[in-house]
Amino acid sequence: MESRKSKFSWRDLEYCDKPASRSGPLRIVAHIDQDAFYAQVEIVRLGINPSTPFAVQQWQGLIAVNYPARDANVSRHETITEAKKKCPELQVAHVKTWKAGDTEAKYHENPDPNNFKACLDPYRHESVKILNIIKNHAPIVKKASIDECFIELTGEVKRLVLEEYPFLKASPDNLETSLPAAPVLLWTHDYGILIDRNGGDAGEEYEQDWDDVFLYYAARIVKAIRDDIFESLHYTCSAGVSFNPMLAKLVSSRNKPNKQAVLCRSGIKEYLGSLSITDIRMLGGKFGEEVVRVLGTDSISDVWSMQLDNVMGKLGQVNGRLVWNMCHGLDDTEITTQIQIKSMLSAKNFSQNKLKDEHAVINWFRVFGSDLHSRFMEVEGLRRPKTLCLHVLTGSLRKSRSTQIPLDADITVDYIASHCLKLLRQLQDEYDVYPIAHLSVSFQNIVENDKSSRGIESFLRPSKVIPKSTATLDNSSKLHSDDNSKPQPQCPSEEIPEEASPKKKRSVFGMFKDISDSPSPTIQQSYTCDECGHSIPITQNGEHDDYHFAINLSRKERLFEPQPSSASSTDKPTVTAKSRTYGRRTGSKHYIAPVGSPSPKRAFLDAFFTSNQSTSSSSALRKKNNPVSSSGSSSATQMHLDLGSTTVTCPECLMEYNKASEEDVDLHSRFHSRTLGGISLCMQTEPIKRLSYSVNGDSIYMITAESSLLDQKKAEEALNFVNEELSGEPMETIGIDKYSIFLFMSGRKCLGLLLAERINSAYVISEKEDEKTFFSSAVYIKENKLQRGFLLGVSRIWVTPSRRKQGIARALLDCATSYFIYGYKISNKEIAFTQPSESGKRFILSWSRAFQEGKASVQYAVYEN
Repeated sequence: MESRKSKFSWRDLEYCDKPASRSGPLRIVAHIDQDAFYAQVEIVRLGINPSTPFAVQQWQGLIAVNYPARDANVSRHETITEAKKKCPELQVAHVKTWKAGDTEAKYHENPDPNNFKACLDPYRHESVKILNIIKNHAPIVKKASIDECFIELTGEVKRLVLEEYPFLKASPDNLETSLPAAPVLLWTHDYGILIDRNGGDAGEEYEQDWDDVFLYYAARIVKAIRDDIFESLHYTCSAGVSFNPMLAKLVSSRNKPNKQAVLCRSGIKEYLGSLSITDIRMLGGKFGEEVVRVLGTDSISDVWSMQLDNVMGKLGQVNGRLVWNMCHGLDDTEITTQIQIKSMLSAKNFSQNKLKDEHAVINWFRVFGSDLHSRFMEVEGLRRPKTLCLHVLTGSLRKSRSTQIPLDADITVDYIASHCLKLLRQLQDEYDVYPIAHLSVSFQNIVENDKSSRGIESFLRPSKVIPKSTATLDNSSKLHSDDNSKPQPQCPSEEIPEEASPKKKRSVFGMFKDISDSPSPTIQQSYTCDECGHSIPITQNGEHDDYHFAINLSRKERLFEPQPSSASSTDKPTVTAKSRTYGRRTGSKHYIAPVGSPSPKRAFLDAFFTSNQSTSSSSALRKKNNPVSSSGSSSATQMHLDLGSTTVTCPECLMEYNKASEEDVDLHSRFHSRTLGGISLCMQTEPIKRLSYSVNGDSIYMITAESSLLDQKKAEEALNFVNEELSGEPMETIGIDKYSIFLFMSGRKCLGLLLAERINSAYVISEKEDEKTFFSSAVYIKENKLQRGFLLGVSRIWVTPSRRKQGIARALLDCATSYFIYGYKISNKEIAFTQPSESGKRFILSWSRAFQEGKASVQYAVYEN
């Protein structure tokens, strides 16, 4: 045995657990799948014998069936009546539900789908418990769904192998040397069936190589995980162990329920040969059907007999290699801890019983608020949402409104319900929203809640006033710049008596404190802010108004370049009022960019202040005129903090920042990278068009409601970034048939995006191309110009600054016309645009001009969304 050498080298062992070795020969991955998970959760809750036929009911259908019931031929999506005919002893439990108007989900008897909403929180909570148990055994876990996950076991297995065989710790100088012979292993049935070259159980002494040793110890770990889950929660699960995620997923269903299977290297070919191409992960759906059609076979064994060049010639270089690798059992997909969610959605369809008035909607706001609140509580303290969104669908009308969630907001059920009501009333004032067929409330822009960092927005927060023991009521408020004044604690958690605070040198934080030496009130008189709805102490009235002023001003400066202060009102461009005007949209208002103004600059927000109560302005403040409307009739005052250092403007991303501030430099670096380098995305689907075939070649992807949920989430993440860039409202696109997102990708970077939607009417615009229209984003429409016959609405179109004027926008639009409606090429006369920015309008004019050569004016169409 000593003379026999392994086919693996010391290098394979040394680097097997490194991130760059995902395709290494000693990589080990496990896939764990809960057995009829929903049914198990209800069985444990009700204390029912697991051998009893059992199913979980939602309305009149079954959404989960345990294995004893499956043995009686009961299947999911059957009605209860049909299932009881097949299995009279079948026991059924309905999922937990919310009743309209309630804030607590309960187990109701025979709930009516028109007045109740299903609650899946019990299963979500149990799923979290299971993941936590798994992470106690192996830290690298990726949640694939509510009842399954992938585990990267290579590092844990290597640690066990080195402990068991310490001679492997002393590697030679030449890592290309072969490893010594692997030990003889006795495989037991406790570790699952071993699928070898004979296609199954190798229960006797099993002597192979070090990859089989790694599989052996991985099976031990997985068995320990499954035992721990059962002992702790009384849930059984099945598992698969092999060399990559694809193989582990395929083999996990081989030995169900409550067992595990291990696929060794010698058994891969025979096992895969017994499967169809569409059985492989990522080769299902329409893409798999197309692969089968082009190759002329659904058998993986047939693909084994094909040459790689032959497959690539039929499917293309990228798709051909992907299919070839999958059919040969090759998959280097990385297993990483699941990326944190960016949004939470609670929704309900009312197509059978539409909501006819505000009172009916309010009852559901409490249900949605309870749903979102319960899920938010799981991450409270770690993450927080920045935006609350309301979406309403009534027939062909789909509208949404959103509001920002303050940093100090207490996100309760009442908070969510009350703010949703405000958003609903905004919609009611503008549109006829009843009867409502679909309603949803969502948290958007969920971010890390990093309390240790002090971002630029922290300077705008109202500072806490520390009450003194002998204070009197004083409604006056003055801003002191005395060097002897005592600074407030920098963090609300550091609430210590003011006299106990050590004296510090005057710093930037001291310039933002509330009241230094003035007595603090013990009796708090307050008022309700009209903008955010919070109760604010009267003594902080001026500071709170400054906060809203700063936020509003910063939003508007994203739209317009500040004009020189010396310009007179007569020099400012004006826009003549017409019947209706549509320009760049921010929130629920339309702003018209001034004619001849430079392109919008996203300037960095240092600080904006105004003081309603100070008797005099500090010498450290300097004023600067800032027009906020196109008419030029009024201007706001922008006041910058002068800290003795100058700011610079990046010539590429146009962001202002202070080079002397490490925080500014870091913020600029991140903003610069994302703005110019594109958005990092990794799509599961295949592109609809390839513009080049290099490793990081340019491709265009189309994401629809039929795409995988993961791809839809990634596309919506990119759309959220684009909406921020274009000052647009957050949008919900996941699962909505009317939307399609086209992504221009270079490698894993998204450099361009187009959001398309189905429309049926638009306003036809005819404009002469001159300097006035070229530099203006204003679009003038007339009601009598509304025409039908339009199909494609371009709601968003964006290209990263570093790749503009390179044909990306045109390529996206061309793909939209070809692929938006299957089998139909949309003509330019069936396309309309909405919400044009200044550069967006220039693109519309340029694109439309190509179809209208020789005409005095350019004709295009715009629509309302």
